[in-house]
Amino acid sequence: MQSRIEKLITVICILAALASASSAQAQWTLNASPSSTSSGNTATVTWSAPSGSPTTDWIGLYKVGGAALYNWIYTNGTNSGNAAFTMPENGSFEFRYYLNGGNTQVAASNTVAVSSASFTVDVSPESAVHG
Repeated sequence: MQSRIEKLITVICILAALASASSAQAQWTLNASPSSTSSGNTATVTWSAPSGSPTTDWIGLYKVGGAALYNWIYTNGTNSGNAAFTMPENGSFEFRYYLNGGNTQVAASNTVAVSSASFTVDVSPESAVHG
């Protein structure tokens, strides 16, 4: 009987740890703003993380579905904050939150659509006299 109780306690502890881990992952959030911009402009990512997060948690800028890292910052252990990133080129980008200097991703932001900047030049008057 003792062994059944010990096994039951072990199973309960494992289930409690799994439930705690899944609810903890829901505590990391990322939000990018604006949702569209031009290449060379900035987008701001706002994050929240559980208290006591390591100083080496980091946020990276990636193309959606891509693996190439464009830029990154440490969160410095803060449980909330924001940072501005210069958007590098045309495409769809997202920010990803990683734990403790590693590759364990716990959150991704909404998409930021980046397009070419367009410029127009108006000249007035249409003609001028020299001098």
